[in-house]
Amino acid sequence: MENKIYNILTVQPTHEYHVLVKFEDGLEKDIDLKTFIGKGVSASLANPEYFKKVKVDFGTLVWDNGYELCPVTLRKYLQ
Repeated sequence: MENKIYNILTVQPTHEYHVLVKFEDGLEKDIDLKTFIGKGVSASLANPEYFKKVKVDFGTLVWDNGYELCPVTLRKYLQ
């Protein structure tokens, strides 16, 4: 079975730690990312205003503090 990586094309914060993500294969999902917010570099995402600064860089969700969520991780989380 081939495991293709589908990059993230767009991201839009929707509400309390949720983002609407569109993958390059057309899958579009509202994902609750609260599970990924914890200690260390991800702790700053607990600030709702900072969380909303998410963007896509080379198919991955990124914040300017260096925290990233790759498309493979997000697809596995959706399963």
